[in-house]
Amino acid sequence: MVGATEVIVGNAPLELSGVAGGLQQAAMQVGGALGTAVLGAVMSSKVSDVFADNWKGAGIPAPPNPQLEQAAEFGMAPPELAKAPGMTPDLVQVITKVIHDTFLQGMGLAFTVAGVVAVVAAGVALLTKRGENAEAGMGGAHI
Repeated sequence: MVGATEVIVGNAPLELSGVAGGLQQAAMQVGGALGTAVLGAVMSSKVSDVFADNWKGAGIPAPPNPQLEQAAEFGMAPPELAKAPGMTPDLVQVITKVIHDTFLQGMGLAFTVAGVVAVVAAGVALLTKRGENAEAGMGGAHI
């Protein structure tokens, strides 16, 4: 963030440096909110895609309850699961494992996407030149 601020404010004319800083801060806030929303949607989509397959793969005969798929987005089996009719400790353990594994698959994809974005951002940062005003402020110009 410091580098982005330096480039944006450093490349703005001195009389507009405050405006440039404000725009950079606003863009950072919007980007953070949008990034969080996109990563959450990626994770949720992955959970929805793999939950039924993980359920079948675990050999659980009944179709999954939609509330359990929602629990997979949080990575925790609901506490009342063990009290549901027909639940045995072994079945609760298998369902809990399915929920946990599904959550990890969703988070894994979200972290992979975030990692790719971070690598691209690092590449852009390496190719970005320092602002002219930033160099002048480091001793190049005296008033």
